[in-house]
Amino acid sequence: MTGFIKCACVVLCMLFALTGCKPDNAAVPHDTLKSETVSVKNFDFTGRVRNAKVIKNPKRIIVCGGNAVDTLIGFGVESAIHTAVLTEPDALQIYKEKLPQAKIYPAAISQEAAMTVKPDFILGMRRFFDDKVLGDTVFWEGNGVSAYIQDASGPIPSLGNFPPCTIESEKNFLRNMGKIFGKEEKAESVISEIEIELKRADQKVAKKPKVLFIEFMPNNIEAFGKELLSGDIVEKLGGEIITYKAPFISMEELLTVQADVIFLVHHGGQGQAQIELKKMHEGALTQIKAVKEKRLYTIAYDKIVATGIHTPETVRLIRQGMYPKTL
Repeated sequence: MTGFIKCACVVLCMLFALTGCKPDNAAVPHDTLKSETVSVKNFDFTGRVRNAKVIKNPKRIIVCGGNAVDTLIGFGVESAIHTAVLTEPDALQIYKEKLPQAKIYPAAISQEAAMTVKPDFILGMRRFFDDKVLGDTVFWEGNGVSAYIQDASGPIPSLGNFPPCTIESEKNFLRNMGKIFGKEEKAESVISEIEIELKRADQKVAKKPKVLFIEFMPNNIEAFGKELLSGDIVEKLGGEIITYKAPFISMEELLTVQADVIFLVHHGGQGQAQIELKKMHEGALTQIKAVKEKRLYTIAYDKIVATGIHTPETVRLIRQGMYPKTL
């Protein structure tokens, strides 16, 4: 009988090896399976609203995106970050010092690589949950891992099923992170800062300032309209955001724009910002109203998309451009 049992065990082992069977929740550390969870509203990759069950106070986190990382650092839970994906080259050394325990990658990691980390929580901008990268949040939940798409990081310029990106989106993100990490007081403190910055706008001006956000891309000029966070901030500050039917505009449209204020969106540091400014001070572009009146400003892309804990700063930067006399 003993010989029969041994033989059966050998056969079963061979079957597992051949079929690639693996135990359920293979991606999850055993101590997370019985952990307390909190329920928060979030989205899947297509933008459909879903109730997500997220482990409370996760200890082995994958975070994708600088603003998400900064939010967790600001909440004082950076020690729980195991892996960080940070695609801005200028920031890599800074984060290596801030997160000495974490593995930091300059580009998105694959689903297979993420599985080997055995995370208990994945947080990131929507683009990192593409099937070609991490895969949808639904996949991770099916494997017992909590996953969260950062609010206000939906597809740009096409929103799909995602709601417009607004101040409320950022407040929701902050409150959800506060709930997940037991940092509700910190979340409300940042939200209070946002409200303070909004109230500092000079609402007594004779007319609403017309504001345009643009980014020079290799073959296009992108206009950031009212459905994005920058547009919502402009309107809440008492201004008018210039919006086009399509997200991309022609040089002719830019030359005829009657914006009082123009923000040039850039990636990278101040060196790249100066390159973008130089483009607006050449040829016919110098005749644009905002350029002639010296109401042209640069703003980093990560300061207007999924800003998280930096939202008060973003509101302040836009307000100071719209109302230069305010502090």
